[in-house]
Amino acid sequence: MSKDAKNVPALRFKGYSDAWEKRKLGDILNYEQPTPYIVRSENYQNSFPTPVLTAGKSLLLGYTNETNGIKSASKSSPVIIFDDFTTSSHLIDFPFKIKSSAMKILSPSNNDSDIYFSFGLLSSINYVSKNHERHWISQFSNFRVQVPSVHEQACVSRVLLNVTDLIAATQHKIDALEQAKKALLQRLFDQSWRFKGYSDPWEKRKLGEISPLRGGFAFKSSEFKDKGIPIIRISNIKSDGKVGGDFVYYHEQEVDQSYLLPQRAALLAMSGATTGKVAILHKQHEGKYYQNQRVGYFSKVKDASYSFISVLIRSDLFLKQLKSVLVAGAQPNVSSKEIDQFIFSVPATLNEQEKIGTFFEYLDSLIAATQSRLSSLELLKKALLQDLFI
Repeated sequence: MSKDAKNVPALRFKGYSDAWEKRKLGDILNYEQPTPYIVRSENYQNSFPTPVLTAGKSLLLGYTNETNGIKSASKSSPVIIFDDFTTSSHLIDFPFKIKSSAMKILSPSNNDSDIYFSFGLLSSINYVSKNHERHWISQFSNFRVQVPSVHEQACVSRVLLNVTDLIAATQHKIDALEQAKKALLQRLFDQSWRFKGYSDPWEKRKLGEISPLRGGFAFKSSEFKDKGIPIIRISNIKSDGKVGGDFVYYHEQEVDQSYLLPQRAALLAMSGATTGKVAILHKQHEGKYYQNQRVGYFSKVKDASYSFISVLIRSDLFLKQLKSVLVAGAQPNVSSKEIDQFIFSVPATLNEQEKIGTFFEYLDSLIAATQSRLSSLELLKKALLQDLFI
């Protein structure tokens, strides 16, 4: 927690000048043991009415039809569930049951405490749990924190609630776009929906005919450098479909066409923890990028749209065939020969392929822009938690 000699935060609302008061967190928030609300059966079904929560990151475990021992909470009277071991917390404004006793249920101790402000205060505390012990009584309830008047608390709460609502709405938009993309992919590839003006039957093609998978080069790790040409390794192919992480570098080669990667190259992790994951290369600069061994590059051919190929290899159709050849074990792997044999129905005309590819490029850019907005909002909330509290 940051401290200020004048007992005021870095960011203050107009009309408030009084110093904040130092109080124990346990005097602001009462705690309740969760035992009466623990669910008895793990027979969860989405059709059941009452959510079952955990204080961990997953939060929602499922829904139960048990009618006894339901904890009351609402928009007008929310509570905080506090994980006694990890110290993570969630603000809950609906009735619920819980999975285990490893939490405390927190509520305002009196009318001078705003629950939303208290939740923000909890979130602003910079504390890393090191031991597997219960933290509320032994640690958090004794923390001395700075608190303003209940009216100023309400001002802080409104700002945080607005940002939190924006974050939730933006995440909902991302989820909706992802679901729409998945549904459209399904309809396009089963040909139940097509773009206007296209009616030619699709034809079955081997993936190796329209985009053969090219292997990379075995660069010597002893010659890696701190700067130079970035090398894309399997560790740079992330589960979110992006190329990133820490790069290693190599000196520029005179003849490098066999492992040079173009902008928007579609890449496949062929071994390691992310085996089977596909990522699209978005270059951070105009220079070269090299392809390491066990990184597959879906290469370009003249009679196929590469934007369509990028859509195809990120679809469930590709994933289904990939699972059939994936060699599991300590070091899972796939081979380019097997993947080149995958058969797909594809549009016979290059124009229709490009139409599909361009459409999903636009949809991907819309999702990426929305994700960027979400990241900005999360950074804003983090900054507000630092500046609105002492």
